[in-house]
Amino acid sequence: MQKKAAQKYGFFMCFCMVVGTVVGTGIFFKNEGVYGLTNGNGILGLIAWIIGGVMALSFGLSFMEISSAKQDSNSGIALYAKLFGGQRFGRVVRNAMNHIYIPLTTFTVAYYTTKASIWAFGGDLAAEVAFSERVGGYGNYQLILTFFAVFYTILLMYICTYLEKTGKYIQMTTVVLKLIPLVLVGLIGMFFFKNDPNAFSESGLGDPDKYKLVSNKSGFEMILMALPGILFSFDGFLSTTYIQKDVKKPERNIPLALVLGLTSVTILYLIVSIGTLNLDASGSVAAAAEKIFNNPVANKVFERVIFFFILISAFGTLNGYSFSMVKLTRSSIEDNFIIGTKLCNKIVAKRSLNLANFVAAVIITLVWGLIMGIPTIFAKETYNFYDFISNAGVVVAFLMYGAIIGLGIWNRYHQRIKTAKNWYFIPAAVISVLCIVTVIIYNVYSYFLNAIVMLEKTGPILAIVWLLLILVLPWLGLWMKDNETKVKNITFKNDINVQNNSVNRTDNLEESKDNET
Repeated sequence: MQKKAAQKYGFFMCFCMVVGTVVGTGIFFKNEGVYGLTNGNGILGLIAWIIGGVMALSFGLSFMEISSAKQDSNSGIALYAKLFGGQRFGRVVRNAMNHIYIPLTTFTVAYYTTKASIWAFGGDLAAEVAFSERVGGYGNYQLILTFFAVFYTILLMYICTYLEKTGKYIQMTTVVLKLIPLVLVGLIGMFFFKNDPNAFSESGLGDPDKYKLVSNKSGFEMILMALPGILFSFDGFLSTTYIQKDVKKPERNIPLALVLGLTSVTILYLIVSIGTLNLDASGSVAAAAEKIFNNPVANKVFERVIFFFILISAFGTLNGYSFSMVKLTRSSIEDNFIIGTKLCNKIVAKRSLNLANFVAAVIITLVWGLIMGIPTIFAKETYNFYDFISNAGVVVAFLMYGAIIGLGIWNRYHQRIKTAKNWYFIPAAVISVLCIVTVIIYNVYSYFLNAIVMLEKTGPILAIVWLLLILVLPWLGLWMKDNETKVKNITFKNDINVQNNSVNRTDNLEESKDNET
């Protein structure tokens, strides 16, 4: 009865979690960077988006089989890591997700939500520049952005912890609303206007000051450098794995939501990318919104509407990541697998599990906010550490997804874990693993190469430091302990005792009947 009450999410909620978490800040804030990293080459940029979409779909198809394994926890992909790779690997992945990737991504999305707020209430992209000048320059502007990102983080964490039903409705509502600006800009740009004759030119549209890294790169290298930003735009598709214990028929609903959601998002991103280029060759969705009509008044009105929808989109994405963070943190507190376990247990004992969950989720997220925010506040305008760290984080996340898929291939031939046997799993899994290994190897290589060849060393060196930090920190999970196995063993022993007592009672009953006879 208790299990039935806990299962409150169906396919539509899972679909909304996938689409709502994936579609958000990525396409709005990374699209321009993708075309910048391909040196303004529209064709190369589109190829990079197509490759990113194929990668995301192959990961989704692979996880259709992976996620069909038994679901008994809200620890997300850490559950699959433990099932397919063992307890120790499960701890590494769980540490990475709970203490590194999900919180740093959540705060990055909160930061972008703050920028979207300035666009929406200021009315255009120029509002950001004007606001920066009004508050005393770049450093003060970044400080204010960070402050309001903290506010958004605490607000959404509170809603997802204490007002779960409200968070659920926010997720489902914003999924619909966030599609409006993308569909409008994409379709209008594709089919009705072609304002920018340079949209699909071969080169020269990338900002030379902003994207010095690609000045002497080949087309293939530029695509590899653009892919982390694209993967950031597709990531979040595994958000349903953090609520899987609460999903009705998870073995069916989660895999179906993954593939249908990712297919829809891939098609949408390609439409938006082509439409955006037609309107503004820089690839900026926000800049494209300013060029929809030839009438300046109509443009101003439409632009303001689009920016409000961009804010709604970012808010919905932040809600999705906050939902995942809260669910994952709660599961980690219950299993004593969290930094500050003693403090969390004290709060649970004296107050409530919800309070411990809220405090832990907020603190872990804000720590990463400080790690990204402080150097951005004091750095030059050319270095935004939210971009550096979020891209490094997504590369590590996809590395772990790839490792789990590789273990899934191994499992297919050794049958250790019972899963659905989908015919498309092996080709999709092989594509996933090969692609992510190639992207990671090249991007790690390029980080070190840039530090050697570039005259300005500060940015590349700090990027290497953050990359190494994010690569090393997950492995501290090897020395962390949890009580998950212990609890399961106790439950198992109790079940055996109950069965033995039941057998003994049956034997005694039969013996008693024999004596009576």
